[in-house]
Formats: sequence, structure tokens, C-alpha cells
Amino acid sequence: MKIKISIIILSIITVHCKKQYKPNESTQTNVPSKDFDYINDTTKGTITVIINGNLWRGFPYADSSSNFSFTATKYRKSGENFLPMEIFSIFKIRRTTGNQIIYKSDSTLNLTPLIAKTSSFFGTFKPDGDVTCEDFSVILADSANNIIQITKQINNYSEVFGTFKLSLVKINNCSTPHYSDTLKLSNGYFHFKLK
Repeated sequence: MKIKISIIILSIITVHCKKQYKPNESTQTNVPSKDFDYINDTTKGTITVIINGNLWRGFPYADSSSNFSFTATKYRKSGENFLPMEIFSIFKIRRTTGNQIIYKSDSTLNLTPLIAKTSSFFGTFKPDGDVTCEDFSVILADSANNIIQITKQINNYSEVFGTFKLSLVKINNCSTPHYSDTLKLSNGYFHFKLK
């Protein structure tokens, strides 16, 4: 059941990311640049986080639903295409200041989104960029440290700033893993303009 939920969530995110962003050739995927702040018709924003001691940034996207979600994807160039390498998401963030606990994703995210809890996902992609092979889920035992907080909002949450931290555990593996079995995400920062 857990794997099915992860696959459904990832399918939605992957299709959306492939449609929403095509980085230009000058953008490097492993070194942040000014081009990292992604602007489209729906949102503009930025996401940064330290993963196991290393800075991680991806091309961000946020939806503007009442409980908004954001995703960041790292890409690599392959011929004329850019393929996703890694993806990070936090889902169903309430538009309220103060700490919100980040839970493990469950079936309510897709089946009954109005009652879904705030949750997160991190994954790495196979070389073809179509399917993840390393999937990570929130460590529930560390829920006191799995926190996201909107620290500032402008114009009734049409623009949000915030921080996050969480611990993740590997639930699926690749034949050649990129990461250890657990990930510590710290000093997370996000800023989005939402419609």
C-alpha cells in the first residue's frame, strides 16, 4: 500500500514538473544560480535545504490551493533534454503561522485531500528520468523535529515565507544508491508567491 501511494504521488508530481519547467542550457543542476528562482504563470519562488550536511536546491513549483504544496526538482542534461534527477515535496501546508507537524504520506493525500495531513516525500530518479528508485518517507518517531512553519505572510497568504526541518528514511532503494538510509533535512527555507 505504501509503495502504491508513493507511486501515485510521484506520478502526479513528475508529470506536472515535466510540463511546468524546462531549464535553459546555461543552468547547472548541481550549482545554484540566479536561474534557480523559477517563475511561471502560477507561482514564483525558491526552496533551499541542507540534506545530510550538503546544500540542496531544485527548481521550485507551488500550487495555490487553500492548503498549498510545493515541489523542487533537480535536473540533469541528457542530449537535448533535461531529465529529473531528484525530487522533494511538502504537501498540504495550512495557511497559518506557527509550527505544523510533517507526517508520513498516506492515502488521504489523493483520496480525500481536504482532510489530508501535511506530509513530505523525497526521491531520486532512474537514469531515464521516468521512475524513482530511491524513495524516502518521514520518520514518524521523529515527529517533534518534522516541522514546517510559515514565518511571514503578505496580503492574506498570497506570498509566504517559511522554514522547515525533517528526518526521512529510505523505503525503496536503487541498485546504485545515491543516499544513505536516512536523511536529515535542516535549515530548510521557502518563499512563494501564490495566486
